Amino acid sequence: MHVTIRMAWHDSDWNGAICANPEANSYCVGTHSLLSGRIEKKRDLGFEKRKASAALPTLPLENIPPCYWSINAFGDSAIPIQHAHAFSWLNISPVQDVLEPHTVFTWPFRLSFVHDEKNKKRHGNYPPDLEKRIENFTGKFIPGESIIFFYANYDNPVSADDMKYLLLGCSVLATEPETTEFKIGADELKRIRSRQKTRNFPTMNWAMKFKHDPTTRVLLPYREYVKYAEENPEDAEKLEDMRVLVDEPSLVSGFKYVCMDIDDDKCLYLLYKLRKSIKKIQEHNQVVVKSDLLAEEQRIENLIRGVWKKRGLYPSLEKVLNLYLDDP
Repeated sequence: MHVTIRMAWHDSDWNGAICANPEANSYCVGTHSLLSGRIEKKRDLGFEKRKASAALPTLPLENIPPCYWSINAFGDSAIPIQHAHAFSWLNISPVQDVLEPHTVFTWPFRLSFVHDEKNKKRHGNYPPDLEKRIENFTGKFIPGESIIFFYANYDNPVSADDMKYLLLGCSVLATEPETTEFKIGADELKRIRSRQKTRNFPTMNWAMKFKHDPTTRVLLPYREYVKYAEENPEDAEKLEDMRVLVDEPSLVSGFKYVCMDIDDDKCLYLLYKLRKSIKKIQEHNQVVVKSDLLAEEQRIENLIRGVWKKRGLYPSLEKVLNLYLDDP
């Protein structure tokens, strides 16, 4: 299995630094961004403007931007961070952590809430088996084999007008996903869980760490194309030519709830869409990007071959045969 991970828009390719022009980046706090409410509430725009392009490891811990979940996806440095609990009114200490190079935080929110009204009456807002759900979810992904697809929700300068998910790139998972726990005192936890809605209130930190292998990464040059379109509006169709939208009904379901698992077939479809984009960029003959992206093209080809090899031409054949043939 493979995974889709949502990112908040960043104007310098998620390089582990504050945006080059923080004031102009209104997308990260848009309604359809990643944790937009949290970012909007905690963002210190004045500080970010003074420290534009500053590498996060050089900043005091308390000044790490709230978009840190995705800011170091393609950065090379380790960043000390702390996870404050989303419910700030509770007496819960932050989790101290390190955002490693080429790493993001994400969370499969679909698994973390009780959606059915009948079950809410039994369990409250949170499922009683969250730890098992997360264990089953992370167990689907294999380091060195599973592919991470990075994407932006509607709040981005490329697909905002179309209200479409935007595929940013991909890379191979490097290590097993990691989770952490909040240390909540027994009395405090008992008090929180005394209410019906929070009877299964989790201690697990809803921030899962995914690290990828930078030697396999493919990141489409949207930043360069956005700048080119702004400076050359008469030639803006080049941006539309190369962008990768996720608008197929069969794919959209894999891009909801921030982080979702997808199968080999959907993975291959997305890889072919990325390859098509790279071909379009090459057709533009380095007018926008001063690179022919040959390395990225080769990486995509390697990923496609790897998934086909694992998937096989007839992935369901074994299951079908088992229906008709007795085990030897």
